[in-house]
Amino acid sequence: MGLTLEDVAQRSGYSQATISRVVNNSAGVSPEVRSAVEKAIKDLGYLTRRSRAGAAAEQVIEVILHRSGGVEQIDAGAKGVAVGPLVDASPETILTPQWHLGNDFHLRILNGIVAEMKVRGGKAQLQFTSDLSSPALVQTLSKGTAPVLLVGEGGEGLEQLLARCRRQVVLVDMLGDLGAHEAVTTDNLAGIGQAVEHLVSLGHRRIAFVGGGDLPANRERGDAFVYHAHRLGVELDPQWRDVHYDHIESTAERLVGLLGLPQRPTGIVCCNDYGALAVLRAAGRLGVSVPRQLSVVGFDDVAMAALATPALTCVRVESEDIGRTAVRLLLSQRSGMAAHGCIVRLTPRLVVRESTAPPAG
Repeated sequence: MGLTLEDVAQRSGYSQATISRVVNNSAGVSPEVRSAVEKAIKDLGYLTRRSRAGAAAEQVIEVILHRSGGVEQIDAGAKGVAVGPLVDASPETILTPQWHLGNDFHLRILNGIVAEMKVRGGKAQLQFTSDLSSPALVQTLSKGTAPVLLVGEGGEGLEQLLARCRRQVVLVDMLGDLGAHEAVTTDNLAGIGQAVEHLVSLGHRRIAFVGGGDLPANRERGDAFVYHAHRLGVELDPQWRDVHYDHIESTAERLVGLLGLPQRPTGIVCCNDYGALAVLRAAGRLGVSVPRQLSVVGFDDVAMAALATPALTCVRVESEDIGRTAVRLLLSQRSGMAAHGCIVRLTPRLVVRESTAPPAG
C-alpha cells in the first residue's frame, strides 16, 4: 500500500491539510514546517518503497490542450502588432511558431510541464482537441492508466468528459465544478484587485471591464472586478461593467461604441491581454490617446503585451509555474498525497508599463 497523507501526518505531527500544502508547493507554510514534513516523507522511504513498474508508469503523463472556436494570428513588427483573420483552432494554428504570439500563454504552460517532467526523468505526451465532447477523446480517457493534465479553456462538455474519465486528472488553467476536481489556476480575485487598485491609485474612478463570456475563470475575473470596484468606490455604469470579449477584432468594434460615449471611462481592466489589445485598436480608431486619455490594464502578460504600442500594463501570471505546479499536483495525487478537490491558485503580480497614467484633467 502506498504512502498516504495520514502516514506523513502521523510521522511529522502536522495535519493532513498542512502535508497537502507542502506536497503541492502551496503558500502559507513556514520553512521550518516544510522542512519537517519533507524529512518525514524521506524517512518513510516514499521513493524507495515503490515498485519499478509503479515508478515507471508515474513518469509518463498525457497532456491534452483544449482550444475551441476561432483564433487570430498575431504578428509584431516595426508598425506595431498586426492581427490576422479568424481561423479555426487546430494543432497547426496553436502549436506552430508563426502562431506563437496568439497562443503564448498556453505554450508557456506546456513549457513548464515539459521542464518539470524532464527534471523528474519523465516525459509528457501532448495531444490537441477543439471539442471536449469528442467521442475519440472520451474513449481515450475512459481507458489507459497514464495520468492526465487537461490544459486550456474548459467550458462546454468538461463535466461530462470528467464524469466518464477513468484516469487521474488535474485541470490546468481551467475550472470545473469547484471542489470536485483538482486544479491549478490563477488567483483571479487577487489579480483583478491589483489592477483596480493600480488605476484607483492613479486617480481613476470611472473604470470599465472587458470580460470573457462564460468561461469559469473569466466569470471569476468579472465578479472580482465588481467586488473590488465596490470596495474602492469605483463608479460602475451598467454599460461599462462587462463589455464582452470573444476575439480581438470583434471586441474592438464593440468598444468603438463605448469609447465614443460623451461620458466614457477613463480606465479599463481587461480579462486578458487580447482584450486589452482590442481596447488599443478601438482607441486608435477614435483618436483616443492611451494613456493620456484612457488607461488600459491587461491580464496574463503574454509576449504580445510588451510589444504593443503603448506597451501594456498587465497583471502577470507566471504560466510556466502553473505548468510545473500542475505536474507536482498530478504526481502527488497519483501517490495518494493530494487531498481530493485540491485547487492551487498562484498569485499574480502587476507589471506597470506604458498604458496607464493619471486621468486627464
